[in-house]
Amino acid sequence: NLTCEWLTVDTTRFADLMQSPVFTHVSKASLLRMLLPELLPDAERVMYLDCDLLVLGDLRPFYETPFDGRYVAAVQDLYI
Repeated sequence: NLTCEWLTVDTTRFADLMQSPVFTHVSKASLLRMLLPELLPDAERVMYLDCDLLVLGDLRPFYETPFDGRYVAAVQDLYI
């Protein structure tokens, strides 16, 4: 029981940001995750998974992890 809805996003709002030397290695697509609260205002929680991720188990325990008042939970990159 899955519903997929494609959203159209105006990426021109990132034009100035993309000119910054700090963001030269970042694509517009990668910045879209910052818009998730705006794009999904009725969602209580959103789990964003990178496209190069291989899921081998149940994600529910991670999804249900309490944020303890924080807005974001993440895991550290293995190579950093």
